[in-house]
Amino acid sequence: MVPSITTPRAVRQWSGSCSREAPSVFNTIIIIVVCGFLLGGYSMQVEVVIGDIAKQADMEAVVNSANPNLRMGSGVAGAIHMAAGPELEDYCAALAPLGLGKAVITPGFQLPNRWVIHAVAASFLNHPNPEQVLAQAIDAALRVATEHGIQSLAMPAIGTGVFRCPPKLSADYTAKALAWHAGHGSSLQHVRICVMSEAMKASFERALAQAFAANGGCWSAHQLGTAAGTLMHDPAGHAASPGNAPRAGSRPCASRPAACGTAASADGRQR
Repeated sequence: MVPSITTPRAVRQWSGSCSREAPSVFNTIIIIVVCGFLLGGYSMQVEVVIGDIAKQADMEAVVNSANPNLRMGSGVAGAIHMAAGPELEDYCAALAPLGLGKAVITPGFQLPNRWVIHAVAASFLNHPNPEQVLAQAIDAALRVATEHGIQSLAMPAIGTGVFRCPPKLSADYTAKALAWHAGHGSSLQHVRICVMSEAMKASFERALAQAFAANGGCWSAHQLGTAAGTLMHDPAGHAASPGNAPRAGSRPCASRPAACGTAASADGRQR
């Protein structure tokens, strides 16, 4: 059963201008974001919390910042596999190795969430183009969510663990991807970004404010600063998917799903 999502009354959907009323705050560490787009009046609620990705029981799915072998690993991958039980790793064996920049969906097993979306970033220590792979991985995860009609999703600060992605980069790419997908038919209505510190939380809030404003939406939150970066556009001036993965290539995954996203060779390292 997909949990119902309640939009804070203090924030209205986009109707040519954005509400200036004070935003609702669910508790002291959660700031709610509601963004409305002219495309069908679609809205996506985004929140940034300091919390454990494996304990988001009200979310339909969680994103695992996975290693190419889809094994337990450390950090986020370790927490999710530990909570899901050994069945998850057994199930993933047939799907590995998963290429860099790709994503795949599996059951959640003993997790409180129905699904796990595994997305593989690249090491910022030894990969020649980790930023591109990071963008592809985030984009692929959000595409997989929409392909399966997922409405609520918890995701970590992808790549910031042993892959050593700077938190600001992870925040910028995540924010740009969410803003783009919110305006292009995403099934997601509620996204929760789980981070480990106040500094990282502030970084994601700044990035989200910038990205949603650039893409024609509205961010409502308390005491937000500014962040560098704009949404990507193709040479013709049309909005381009942050991961540059062609939409024509997207397809629903089977019951034991094939990987979705942009293909790249795996390096065998953990997240």
